[in-house]
Amino acid sequence: SSFTVGALRFGAQTVTYGPIDLQIATGETFEDTGRVLSGYLGALVIRTTGSVAEMTEIAKQHEMAVINAMSNNQHPTQAIADLSTLKEKFGRLNGIHLLYLGEGNNTAASLALAVSQTPGMKATFVTPEGYGLSDRVIEQAQQLAGLYGGAIEQCHDIDRLPRNVDAVYAT
Repeated sequence: SSFTVGALRFGAQTVTYGPIDLQIATGETFEDTGRVLSGYLGALVIRTTGSVAEMTEIAKQHEMAVINAMSNNQHPTQAIADLSTLKEKFGRLNGIHLLYLGEGNNTAASLALAVSQTPGMKATFVTPEGYGLSDRVIEQAQQLAGLYGGAIEQCHDIDRLPRNVDAVYAT
């Protein structure tokens, strides 16, 4: 709804597809679907329980923007909204320490990647053992933090909660 309302407010027209409305349901490839849709659309917002790999296939054409509004392992637009809220509240992101409590789900993964690319920002993820961020996400976030100056850490011990955090995000 938020993407549709935003598009309408900016004067765009929208088309909504459900999970069985496209030819993907009949065997057409994601890449071909992207190629065909790019002839009609300027942008495609995808919210799915499918993988980012499917979106990547759709995005192989170079005419239409593909926006990940949620997938099974990422939720970048939620991370952008969360960082925007923090910036609105504190007037900055640099120096902000965010404590995340909960499962290392798609929202947590995108938040870790976003914070790692935000200079001077830090996030500590306290997740239950076996429900944390994947090693792949942690590695990617730490690599990005080295390039951009953000910082993330993850632990599974509720007794190791950091002090002096600016905001708490709980799921």
